[in-house]
Amino acid sequence: MAAWILYLKAPESAEAMARNLLKMTLLDAILILAIVLVLGDLADRAAYARLEHFVPSATYFPFVSTFTILGANIPLVSPPTLDWVQVLAAALVISNVYFVLTGLRPRRPPPIQEVGP
Repeated sequence: MAAWILYLKAPESAEAMARNLLKMTLLDAILILAIVLVLGDLADRAAYARLEHFVPSATYFPFVSTFTILGANIPLVSPPTLDWVQVLAAALVISNVYFVLTGLRPRRPPPIQEVGP
């Protein structure tokens, strides 16, 4: 039992947890930045459509979206495309679950050495 306590309090364990937290934070920052850039691109497309006196709209399905603009009673519909916001959000959730599960995984204690006679 003491081997488990010593292992959990070992500095290597704390350093490994800190590295894991740093990796998770860095990946989260990159994925959130990518989501912000994709949302900015979608907002720019809608703003340009309004500037040209079109009425923009979007339709969302799981991982698929279509962008439609209506002008002079003629709808222009984009083909269904991959919705990157949903893909990046799913990657964010999956990566966080992975890091939490690997961080909470029980670690093996160091082997107990037998003392000779």
